[in-house]
Amino acid sequence: MLRGLTKLVCSLALLCVACAAFSSAEAQVIQVYSHNVVTSVANVVGEDPVELFSVNVTMPLLGCPCRVRADYMTVILASQACGGIGQTWIDDGLGNNFAQQIGGVPTATSGSLFVLQNSELSPSTYSNGQQVTFYQFLQAPCASGLWSVQTTYNLFGQAFSQEPSYFDLSVYTSL
Repeated sequence: MLRGLTKLVCSLALLCVACAAFSSAEAQVIQVYSHNVVTSVANVVGEDPVELFSVNVTMPLLGCPCRVRADYMTVILASQACGGIGQTWIDDGLGNNFAQQIGGVPTATSGSLFVLQNSELSPSTYSNGQQVTFYQFLQAPCASGLWSVQTTYNLFGQAFSQEPSYFDLSVYTSL
């Protein structure tokens, strides 16, 4: 059985922000921001988890412990043979999974389109200068059939969102 993934070509932008405040009871400062987009369709075949993104982040040298907020939107087109409930989540490579989202289509018909989207802070903190690799995984619900991660959200030929599937990471000083 063929299992695989068409490699994603991702653009990665990493910028340091000096004074952007996070709106909360106490201000948190965004230390690092990473915006990553799907630039080509990725095909997910089979039930094994597939890595969609891998992003290396170096925590700031000062101001930690830090937490990371992961935000993502994954637009999926299910084939006729692959209906069911799948999931996506973030893994920090250190044994911590978070921002899990479960969803799908009960019975896929050709061209069933849906979105898995979530935003959540990491369950653990990271230290000054620590290098952490964050991964987004997707697990389809069927051994045969196909889920395609789309670059844009199109339905009936109309683009409802010009923003492609994305995976963003923001590093905050922890309170």
